[in-house]
Amino acid sequence: MKNQKVDFTPVLLGSDFNAYGMARSLYEIYRRPVKAYAQTQLAPTRFTKIVDLELIPGFSEDPVWINTMKKLKQRYADHEEPVILIGCGDGYAELIAKHKAELEDVFVCPYIDYDLLKKLNDKENFYKMCDQYDLPYPKTKIISKAMYESGDDIEQPFGYPVALKPANSVEWLDIHFEGRKKAFIIKSEAEFKSVVAKSYDNGYTSDFILQDFIPGDDSNMRTLNVYVDRHHK
Repeated sequence: MKNQKVDFTPVLLGSDFNAYGMARSLYEIYRRPVKAYAQTQLAPTRFTKIVDLELIPGFSEDPVWINTMKKLKQRYADHEEPVILIGCGDGYAELIAKHKAELEDVFVCPYIDYDLLKKLNDKENFYKMCDQYDLPYPKTKIISKAMYESGDDIEQPFGYPVALKPANSVEWLDIHFEGRKKAFIIKSEAEFKSVVAKSYDNGYTSDFILQDFIPGDDSNMRTLNVYVDRHHK
């Protein structure tokens, strides 16, 4: 493939499969490695030559993240091309949105406002917005830490199996226990109680979303990706 002219410089934040996928897409078009910054070296980018990865301890959260980004601003301040920040993961996307006003004099930050991002990242608020715009979703019950700590049985209004997922996907990234998943398909009351207990006992503080499970495999799922500019076009 003939190299195409690059009129922007992408900077990736992260080292997971999202970062690798983004780097590979860019490399297939422009035929040059992509610069990336991350806290740790993860398997998807460990041996690839298409990602120029720089590791920075503590880079996944403030204050290390914003202090490092201020230093990177100096590095890219006189860059000939626009420099676009691409957060590969919810945590980095949230950090870019949070500090967008401090960064956008040097970097292009293609992210929505922080307040809106926080609402959308919290699934409980997300479903409230679905109600606001009449968007259908499965029947839902909110499970809180207070419900668990009360010691009373948590009422489960749906028949098994049910879907259970953390409302706060960013906080969930730092929760670890055997059997942890991004989302659960719960098949019994014993499993339901076990997952809720392990989650809260291992530091999770936000709510869970309990939903009536819609049967079917992933072949029935559809994803719509929309790319919108700052003028909503």
